[in-house]
Amino acid sequence: MKSHFSTQTCYSQPFRLGEKELENPDKVIACFFNTYPLSVAKQQLCNCIEVALSTDNPFFTEVEDRADLLQFYHFVEEMLEAAYAMKQYAH
Repeated sequence: MKSHFSTQTCYSQPFRLGEKELENPDKVIACFFNTYPLSVAKQQLCNCIEVALSTDNPFFTEVEDRADLLQFYHFVEEMLEAAYAMKQYAH
């Protein structure tokens, strides 16, 4: 799988989360799902993939690149569902 960001070290570790968020990631998950219910999050993710695959994008010209993107989509969708389940069952 090709990575267009592999040389940037900031992509190897969390950089958007502050110390409080890193200590309490459950609050980040709760905030996310309060902003984007699961159905909306899945639709937004689907929209991103659709735009990436249906526009003239130089990063996705090869079949393998598009297949990798779809595989990534499925993994992120699974992660969304797992995080949603964590939020639901944490109460």
